[in-house]
Amino acid sequence: AGASTRSICFDDAKGGDTIYSVGADRAISIVDVENLSNKGCKKEAHRYPINVVAMYEEHMLITGDEEGYLNAWDVRSGFKTTIWNMEEHGDFVSDIKCVAERKTILVTSGDGTLTSYDPRKGKVMTMCEPMESELLSITIAKNTNIAVCGSSSGALEMFKWGVFGVPCDRFVGHPESIDTLATVDQDTICSGSMDGLVRILSIQPNKCIGVLGEHQGAVTCVRKSPNTDRVISCGDDGCLRVWDLNDDSKEEPTSSSNPPPEEDGDDDDDDDDDDDSDDDDDSDEVPAKSSRKRKKKKQKQRVETAQSQKAAKRSKAERKFFDGL
Repeated sequence: AGASTRSICFDDAKGGDTIYSVGADRAISIVDVENLSNKGCKKEAHRYPINVVAMYEEHMLITGDEEGYLNAWDVRSGFKTTIWNMEEHGDFVSDIKCVAERKTILVTSGDGTLTSYDPRKGKVMTMCEPMESELLSITIAKNTNIAVCGSSSGALEMFKWGVFGVPCDRFVGHPESIDTLATVDQDTICSGSMDGLVRILSIQPNKCIGVLGEHQGAVTCVRKSPNTDRVISCGDDGCLRVWDLNDDSKEEPTSSSNPPPEEDGDDDDDDDDDDDSDDDDDSDEVPAKSSRKRKKKKQKQRVETAQSQKAAKRSKAERKFFDGL
């Protein structure tokens, strides 16, 4: 079996018709999207499996690996040699954000640091003090004035541009790690978490606006379509899902940022409790263990029903999207 793909990026300078992908095989693969053909492959681009790839301006490709190494490539040279190499990170490179208008590359790492690089000189400009948690993802907001990092603790760490030494703000609320982030607009971002939920978040003021949907397992990547009001997500369940930001059916966040329970389910709970009480009153011959098993079975049936309803809702939304293509 082939090695897993961990990250992809488009070459916008070529009209977005070229994709670069990296993964556990340590190679950089180049694919022509329009013709669905393989344009080449740079084998052994790193000594270790590559976690992330990102494009800076027209000709520079940045890759980061499991051991914290960062390489810059000139795509015009056919990946013969690197432009520069950096070994500043004490753990894996988790995410890369290229901000051309600021002439800066931002890199997060499992060592808990956010580092800014000068892409032309290949030099570190700033590196924050290591956080207590791993920094796993990064995006920008507020007209590139704020860098937002997702952490393994479930908190969003925010850094004011040019002051990357320490966070200026912190947004807590995710119950598990924030593995991926994407900018929706200058005041809003989208997050994907280990708990399987895709959330829409307001930045300063910090608020969970709603839950777009969920995956059965961790969300591994979220991206905002540049030309539409849609968010694409993929997860450990092997599914690629498309969410409409204008869909009024977005679920409101609860105190734990999880979807609220179905109202019908609450009524069923009351009925089930009454049924269980009746069973207990009928006779002492029915053991408590049997009663608990019946209750668990009914609870499982309610959960399966709720999941089926959500799946049907997602399927309808996806069909609507693809029918419009």
